[in-house]
Amino acid sequence: MDFGSLVLSPIKSTDINDLFQVCQDDNLRKFLMEGMEMSMDDCEQLIASNDLFLTKNPIGLYLVRLNDKTIGYGGFKETFPQSENVDFMYALTGEFFGKGLGSEIAQRLLGLYKNSGSPKKITAVVNAENKASIRILEKNNFIHQGKAPGELSHLEYYINAKNP
Repeated sequence: MDFGSLVLSPIKSTDINDLFQVCQDDNLRKFLMEGMEMSMDDCEQLIASNDLFLTKNPIGLYLVRLNDKTIGYGGFKETFPQSENVDFMYALTGEFFGKGLGSEIAQRLLGLYKNSGSPKKITAVVNAENKASIRILEKNNFIHQGKAPGELSHLEYYINAKNP
């Protein structure tokens, strides 16, 4: 697949409709949101929390577009309040699973993070059934640390071995 037309652009409030459409994809929600519905209000909250996150961090969430079509989102956010780490995530709509896009997006996002100069360690949480995402994390130097802490203890917890 040609990734030349793949674009990552910082999420902003004018992207609300694109973000909402992406979040309606059942395949995306299966692993990222554990099947939960994502309302327009939820999308607005995600954008607002990203805006707040960016007041303290040099990099946040991005929309992912391929050939001018929004196909997912990803980036960095705060999963555990008051943590010294930043959580890495990426999500694609189901029609783009298995095409190598997840790996490409992860590499681009991690490159952006490295260039941001942030000193925070990068972590990730993932559903154990999401084997493709686990392979992507492992290819990008994430090491399994066991179960995630707190409310996310049903998910697997990874830390990037190369950052900072």
